[in-house]
Amino acid sequence: MSENTSEHSRRKFLATSAGALAVAACASTLLAGTANAATVATAKASTSAIRRFRIAVPQRDLTDLRNRLRATRWPTKETVADDSQGLQLQRVQDLVKYWTTRYDWRKVEAKLNSLPQFTTEIDGLDIHFLHIRSKHENALPIVITHGWPGSVLEMLKVIGPLTDPTRHGGSAADAFHVVIPSMPGYGFSGKPTAAGWGPARIARAWDVLMKRLGYNEYVSQGGDWGSVVSDVLAAQKPAGLLGIHVNMPATVPPEIAKILTDGGPAPASLSTEERVAFDSLNTLYTRGSGYSAMMVTRPETVGFGLADSPAGLAAWMYDKFAAWTYSGGVPEKVLTRDEMLDDITLYWVTNTAVSSSQLYWENNANNFNAVDVSIPAAVTVFPGELYRAPRSWAERRLPRPALLQPGRQRRPFRRVGAAGAVLERTSRGVPLPSLITLARVDTITAPAPPAWYGCMGLGGSWDPAPYAPADVDAAEAAITASLDIGVTAFDHADIYRHGKAEAVFGEVLARTPGLWERIVLQTKCGIRLDGGFYDLRGASITARVAQSLERLRTEYVDVLLLHRPDPLADLGEVAQALHRLREDGLVRHFGVSNMSAAQISALRSRVDFPLVANQLEMSLARRDWVESGVLVNTSAAAANGFPHGTLEYCVEHGIQLQSWGSLAQGVYTERQATPVEEATAQLVKELAAHHDTTPETIVLWWLMRHPARIAPVLGSTRPERIRACGDAVNREPALTHEEWYRLWITARDEPLP
Repeated sequence: MSENTSEHSRRKFLATSAGALAVAACASTLLAGTANAATVATAKASTSAIRRFRIAVPQRDLTDLRNRLRATRWPTKETVADDSQGLQLQRVQDLVKYWTTRYDWRKVEAKLNSLPQFTTEIDGLDIHFLHIRSKHENALPIVITHGWPGSVLEMLKVIGPLTDPTRHGGSAADAFHVVIPSMPGYGFSGKPTAAGWGPARIARAWDVLMKRLGYNEYVSQGGDWGSVVSDVLAAQKPAGLLGIHVNMPATVPPEIAKILTDGGPAPASLSTEERVAFDSLNTLYTRGSGYSAMMVTRPETVGFGLADSPAGLAAWMYDKFAAWTYSGGVPEKVLTRDEMLDDITLYWVTNTAVSSSQLYWENNANNFNAVDVSIPAAVTVFPGELYRAPRSWAERRLPRPALLQPGRQRRPFRRVGAAGAVLERTSRGVPLPSLITLARVDTITAPAPPAWYGCMGLGGSWDPAPYAPADVDAAEAAITASLDIGVTAFDHADIYRHGKAEAVFGEVLARTPGLWERIVLQTKCGIRLDGGFYDLRGASITARVAQSLERLRTEYVDVLLLHRPDPLADLGEVAQALHRLREDGLVRHFGVSNMSAAQISALRSRVDFPLVANQLEMSLARRDWVESGVLVNTSAAAANGFPHGTLEYCVEHGIQLQSWGSLAQGVYTERQATPVEEATAQLVKELAAHHDTTPETIVLWWLMRHPARIAPVLGSTRPERIRACGDAVNREPALTHEEWYRLWITARDEPLP
């Protein structure tokens, strides 16, 4: 065989195996693994029963897991300074160390057990699924399918917005009844004991499941393997399937697929968007599909190591987290270690490394190649996907598309599986016939990061004097430190350093290509330094936003907060200005700062979009936000300045609470002026040592431990102090109930009433 022929065969094989993770292939694959319809129709009642399910992993299994982790025999270190040879040894060792010493499976076990879980037998196999019904009448049933190396855990964050949209800025008409099954061989579903459980059989099983639950009409959503299942389901056209939504579509035209397989150059006729997709696929086929080739051809062989070594399993899956999250190869920037280890541990305790891989063996066609969809469908394209399907390619596979305009938002969903939240309802609750929406947007829901970096300290002095080059360097160092710990959301205000904070940030964006695409930007307006007053007049809001965008050098901001309440504000005029900014694409989302529940409610009544945030001073030193709720019916209540009910109102309406001053100006971590501060600082230090973290993390955890899920704004300009907050961002708050109260009582220096 000639070298050229060998290379052609290799590329064809890699292209085929790489595509096995994506969208379903042609209709011929629908015959694979066909179930006997008569058998299904005449199944005994006992096999069609729906049974409650609860997870209880034996402690001996978790003890064995830790023992195996401690006994890991590590490979030799890579011989290069990058990841061209695969995951770097130190990165995997750090993850495994955390898994061994800090990770707690019981937390995610309890989270799953708090949800309605069930199993039912379909076509001879037990299927595990979550089933969360909406409280809203006329909610639309939806089945959501995960991918590899994923699980039902991917979808937990979309359950709330989909089943209870009124708590997340939507309306009752947006509600869904949510069904999230574990695919055969994944999670707590049964493991196939014979060949045949490919995407076609899974799709038929999902239709049986939805009908068994009483849903005669429903829609389907999927990404990765979920796109495979959803597309096959669309091809099968079972009665009652109203439409599908996928976020990894099969759109590659036949002539382009042939060139990619043959290793030819990109056609000169490709548009810029099409060329980007071509290059992404070419890179995937030639450099990124080794994992798939192994699972397509030898899943059992690969499984011997994965089933026996938890460190090996972690590396196998972590490699994909690094490659497939929109994180520049550092998944910790968008996922916490606990989130990654929840998924890895699920695969370990269920011993599904092999059974999940067998799906690749079952379906080894190139599933990126275009297939036709003839039922109502929707596609969303994200920047972090393996390839971004061009609009022109999608138009060729979808019938008579009514396309949305390309979105200008370039932010990714921050968590795997959140694509499910982009499904939208029509006024009738059903996709319109032959309506296909291709939304080139990256977030439909508002950003709600766990922490923000506050940019108030950037830009030099608090006066109109010009900033210096050293101020830009200092801003870049602070931004880099924030990104290093996984904080990708940045909070500004037009008045910070007389606008210089935004200006130096804009300089950093200009000299760092790709940074803007990785972050969330928020700014505020409404305070006038030139007169010392508040100003929420419509023209002022519009002008201030324009100035902020000019300084930041961006086309829009993700969030605009109204900085302070203006007693003279005409809410109708304010609402008109906000609507205009939104329609012009200059601001994506809106919120407030330093406002009460009543003020927020009044503004909400004037706008037809949700308010997404309220930024307030909250910390271990500024405790009135929590004390207002416990001083009710006490004489001390009159002295509390926090507007009662504001915390609860924001939680009820899905408004993120952001805390400025969250580190309490360092009084518990760096400098103390009173005996009470010294006593509190000593307790903070002791708890930091106990939890193997920093004092800064303990101070932030005290806020973040509250069920309101407060997002701290980190205001330090010193990189070392920013990095000291890393555990607060990357670990779940570890303070116990008792420790949280000890901190509170010590800081307030008197018993609770």
